[in-house]
Amino acid sequence: MVFVGVHGERGRIDVTQADLGCGRDRASIYKTKRPAPLTCYECDWRLHLVHETHSAYDLWFLRHANPAPHCEARAAGEGVVRGGEDALVRLWRSTHSAEQVPTA
Repeated sequence: MVFVGVHGERGRIDVTQADLGCGRDRASIYKTKRPAPLTCYECDWRLHLVHETHSAYDLWFLRHANPAPHCEARAAGEGVVRGGEDALVRLWRSTHSAEQVPTA
């Protein structure tokens, strides 16, 4: 799970921001007929934009295409994914202010 990547035309993107940090919305690169040219900033491997939804959260992140080589950014994020849904909820809550956190 990675939150920052490189867009082939727009440069650095941050999927935690609504405008991706480059003035484009997520819809412009999510589920398009021609995949957006996204790569990892660490290993230059291809990335996919992933959208996870749940009643308590709405999480966007980047996932390495398979088979990806060893990557420090990927290795750091894999522990969050392996932790399951609870880890994703904790991550979402840690990135949002107390006013935005929905109650169960």
